[in-house]
Amino acid sequence: MNTIVESEKERNSMRTRLEQYLEEQRIKAQPNILLKGERNVYATIRSHSHDADLVVCGLRHPGEDETQEEYQGYYRELLSATSGFPPTAFVLSAERISFARLFETGVEDVN
Repeated sequence: MNTIVESEKERNSMRTRLEQYLEEQRIKAQPNILLKGERNVYATIRSHSHDADLVVCGLRHPGEDETQEEYQGYYRELLSATSGFPPTAFVLSAERISFARLFETGVEDVN
């Protein structure tokens, strides 16, 4: 299971949380925490997921002042950037949450 973080500090804490999450959920997967670095995030995903069964990409919410046409442009760029990926699920959260906190043990309110 791959995930991307911004810094080495985030890498270490994410590895610990993800290992614990995978064990608790009984998911047989090895965590691979990638650094975003200088590369385009989609290039990073592409180079590490060529043999994946499924890629999950988060969608951002439309900005408060963003027009429908602007958001459609974002979506078109996303589809172009992920063209050629293995099967991909685009996920938009129904609520604003701290995704990193999803992997913390015992967290009841992740907002």
